[in-house]
Amino acid sequence: MDRIEPILGELHQALETPLQEAHRPITNDKDLTVEVSCGRKQGTINFDDSTLKVISEKRSDKIEDGKIGNVTKYNNISHIGRYYDEDLDKTIPFHSEALSKYEQELLTWSLHESNKDINKGKLKISAIPIKTVTGKLKRYDFVDIEKA
Repeated sequence: MDRIEPILGELHQALETPLQEAHRPITNDKDLTVEVSCGRKQGTINFDDSTLKVISEKRSDKIEDGKIGNVTKYNNISHIGRYYDEDLDKTIPFHSEALSKYEQELLTWSLHESNKDINKGKLKISAIPIKTVTGKLKRYDFVDIEKA
C-alpha cells in the first residue's frame, strides 16, 4: 500500500489536464455525454455532468496559515510537488509558482533535509486550498512559506 499512494497521486496529476479537456464540451451543454472507447477492447468510458463535477476545482478565497510539514517531491522547473501535511497525515500536491526565489529554495531545502532525517526540513506554509466541487482537497497553491 505504501507504494500505491504516490503512484496514484502522480497518475492524478498526469491525467488532470486531459480529463478536463475531455470534459470541455460538457461545460457548455450539461445534457451532453462524451463516450470514450478503444477499437480493440470492449467497453466505454462515459463522461457527463456528474464526472465533470468530480474533476472540477473550486478555489477558495481563504488562505490557510500555519500548516506544518515537509516537501516529499519537488520539480523546480514546473514548481509542482508534493507536501506532507502533518495535520492531515498525508501528502498533498502543490503549486508554488507564486513564491519568491528564496521561498522556492526553501522547498528544495525541505526535500533534502527530510530525506536525511524525517524529523528535519519542516516548513510552515500559508496556502490556498484547491478543492473539487465535492469538497475533496485537490492541492495547495502556496502563498508563503518559512522554516518551522
